[in-house]
Amino acid sequence: MRTFIAAELGPEIIARLANLLAELKLSGGSVRWVRPESIHLTFKFLGEIKTEEIRSIHEALERAVLSCEACTVKAARLGGFPDLSKPRVLWVGLDNQEGLEKIHKPVERELARIGYPPEKRAFRPHLTLGRVKSLRGWETLRAQIEENRDFSAGKILIDHLVFIESRLRPSGAEYFKLKTYAFKADGHMTGVE
Repeated sequence: MRTFIAAELGPEIIARLANLLAELKLSGGSVRWVRPESIHLTFKFLGEIKTEEIRSIHEALERAVLSCEACTVKAARLGGFPDLSKPRVLWVGLDNQEGLEKIHKPVERELARIGYPPEKRAFRPHLTLGRVKSLRGWETLRAQIEENRDFSAGKILIDHLVFIESRLRPSGAEYFKLKTYAFKADGHMTGVE
């Protein structure tokens, strides 16, 4: 099964992102857009795992969230990776890098202990809007992105992580929650099915 660790977005944020996506889609361009309800903040992509690995991942995440503190981030600014001249991914940025690192580092540390090496690239938190298939029609879409560059979806409270299975379908990925790990103010974790 293909899995990752992420934070979920609230319905208000998803609604704002849906409105933005509807506007951007009108500009054309060759982009595989993410369904609004599928947008999330990925902390760790595990890729293909075996069913027998789920228990050790679950235990690692239970340990990781003991060190995690809830934080609030603002979802704002549009951009692309590697940049907007020849993007492969279009995204909405997130502020509060320091708060997000306090969640990311324990997740990386605990998963590394059970054989999932840390990502070699720097952690660059973002919300993926779409993947660019080709640059055909790109200039019109780029102008729309530049016009909306200061877009803001609002603030997101990150107070839990979700272990998610991703099933690839012709219509796009479908996500299934395997387990939720809530942060507790007193430093203790509570797992919620």
